[in-house]
Amino acid sequence: QNDAQNDAQNDAQNEVVITARQNGLLELIKADGKITRVEMSKRLKISKPTIERDIKYLREQGILNYDGAAKTGKWIVNPNIGITVK
Repeated sequence: QNDAQNDAQNDAQNEVVITARQNGLLELIKADGKITRVEMSKRLKISKPTIERDIKYLREQGILNYDGAAKTGKWIVNPNIGITVK
């Protein structure tokens, strides 16, 4: 029983909490891994600095990565990270 309880507690601790706005950003990226920050800003109707902050947070949490060169690379959402939207 303790193992099951510990597993549940560990799973909860491994969840990353993100905002609805950050979740919207992830949904855009999942739909188009080559989307630019400018396009994200236009589609979500939020400023580019806010996009930058959200990307920084998502990268720090291990949810989001960028693979490749600036012009030819793509965004990758880590499917192994648990996400809770607040």
